[in-house]
Amino acid sequence: MSGRSRNGIGLLANLLLLVVAVVSTVAIVELASRAYARRNRPDVGFSPAEQTAIVDQVPDYGYALPANRALHVVKHNPDGSVCYNVTYRTDAFGRRTLGQSYDPSHPHLILFGCSVTMGEGLDDADTLAAQLSGRLPGYNVYNYGVHGYGPQHTLAKLQAGTVPSEVVSGRGIAVYSLLPVHISRAIGDSRAFWIYGSPYYRLDGDATLRREGSFETGRPYMTALYRNFAELRAHSWFLSLVDVGLPFRLSDSDADLTARILEQARAEYRAQFTGEFYVVFHPTWARRYPEIAHLLDVMRRHLVSAGVPVLDYSTDAGLTADEQIDHGCDPHPDGRLNAELAQRLARDVGGVP
Repeated sequence: MSGRSRNGIGLLANLLLLVVAVVSTVAIVELASRAYARRNRPDVGFSPAEQTAIVDQVPDYGYALPANRALHVVKHNPDGSVCYNVTYRTDAFGRRTLGQSYDPSHPHLILFGCSVTMGEGLDDADTLAAQLSGRLPGYNVYNYGVHGYGPQHTLAKLQAGTVPSEVVSGRGIAVYSLLPVHISRAIGDSRAFWIYGSPYYRLDGDATLRREGSFETGRPYMTALYRNFAELRAHSWFLSLVDVGLPFRLSDSDADLTARILEQARAEYRAQFTGEFYVVFHPTWARRYPEIAHLLDVMRRHLVSAGVPVLDYSTDAGLTADEQIDHGCDPHPDGRLNAELAQRLARDVGGVP
């Protein structure tokens, strides 16, 4: 056997040993992580997820709530008991509705945002929209919140130019409830794995904000990377325990892009209505975490410098257990928090216009 052949066999053997070592290490880490999670982290697991988001696929926004539907949703605790059992009713425009009657002589109050705005897991009376309607009876309240949405959905909706025909008054207020997770949704990273068919905005070379279709069509390779990583994480005990995502950390530029999207949403709103567009830093923002506090400051500075009215309701610790639907099952805000938030909003924006 020639020396070249022996070298080739040696290299192949070393490669096989390396593969075996890597696979063995991964297996040991996964087994150890599984054992730790079962003993100390019962919230981590891979049981099939319940279908709590009932949506229609639509090309302009990725997905939306079905129109004119009564959507009955039940979510269970890990032990099988009921976490919540609710019905969401939507109107002809796919908005969650409380059966309000609208007066064209009254100004509007339009709520934009995600499941927190929509009222995930809550009966009608406990939603932010219902609480505001009770405190501001002189306003027509509209709920455009949809679970999983980010700020880009609000901008895309306003750019579509359909909102003026969907409300009965051309004057009023719009409020976007901003949560820390909305940065991931604005950039479409691996933490927001459901959002890749949604609007994709980026800054071009001259710092102009432009829509480039969806994340799937506008940046297919990066989206494929994020999607594959999210799939891997969904089946890895270790990655789930360490709660890692791609990118590993959100940057100032990510926060700036999110703020820029909201800045443009405000411009679109003011071009179509007489009134003001507010950005609310929801109490979900927890200032005790340095990274979250820093991102909040970056976004606040950007918005304020752009003239966007900001209402900072961030807190030292984020939501407490008694402000959530069920701390062990669903962390969405409960009716108590929405009542407190509605009281503050009614005080801070209720006199406009």
